[in-house]
Amino acid sequence: MPTDMMPTDMMHMQAQQPQLPEFYNYQMFFIIAALILYALTAFLYSASSSGNTKGVVKQIAHAFLSLGLIANLMVLVIRWIHGERLPLNNIFETLSFFTLISGIILFILDLWYKISDYAIYVMILIIIALCAVAFGPGFEHERTSIPPSMPALNSYWLPIHVIITFIAYAGFAVAACAGVRYLIIKSFHADTTPYEATMNTLDAIMYKLISISYVLLGAGIISGSIWANEAWGGYWMWDPKEVWSLITWVFYTMYLHTRYKTSWGKATYAGLSVVGFICVVFTYICVSYLRVFSGEHSF
Repeated sequence: MPTDMMPTDMMHMQAQQPQLPEFYNYQMFFIIAALILYALTAFLYSASSSGNTKGVVKQIAHAFLSLGLIANLMVLVIRWIHGERLPLNNIFETLSFFTLISGIILFILDLWYKISDYAIYVMILIIIALCAVAFGPGFEHERTSIPPSMPALNSYWLPIHVIITFIAYAGFAVAACAGVRYLIIKSFHADTTPYEATMNTLDAIMYKLISISYVLLGAGIISGSIWANEAWGGYWMWDPKEVWSLITWVFYTMYLHTRYKTSWGKATYAGLSVVGFICVVFTYICVSYLRVFSGEHSF
């Protein structure tokens, strides 16, 4: 190829390459920063479980978690500023919000209960979710653009419904992580006497988080029904997302009822907390992202 043709060809190739918007680099910077800080937090929480300096290590973990939450928040703030709308419209944004709320719940519980045995599991879940946001297939469009709101989303019910629902999801997630830790202690230690205080605290965390999240999920379903009536002309349309949200709510209704009326053992309820969160994941991911079912919520 003649050398005098190379600049023209290079210019043509550059013109064909999509230009990333201004917000993209800032957004990715804060996502990567949050991932690094969350990974350091996970490592420090793991290291704080033993040793004479575990108190100091946990304080450093709190500091890194706080910085990670700020970076996580900045991802949403950037999209809010550049998109000129609340960043709660698609799975990229709601998953980012989910990781933020999960981290905040962990931070509050750690300060309240002074126990972090389950924190590593929460951090792993947050890191997986944020990696999906940053690198997952199917998110390319959301990562590189901020799509305008669909007509149905232009409502004051959007922040009410989504924020309430995803706080509930995050609460169920942290409860499930506490359940996983409980089951690991129960399964891998023949004598659980030295862990009795820890297991009782984990059980209390599960119960309180699920109780609060259960009420919030119910409020989310009700607010969603009111919003659906305004947007689509009906309170309940048997949309797959509506149906699976109801199934999840009924499951947690049974969980709370059996805790109140029967005594199946704390390990059983720990297992049910994990099963309940699987229902949450299916409701959120499989319906909205994997398109297992089609419906009005498949956006």
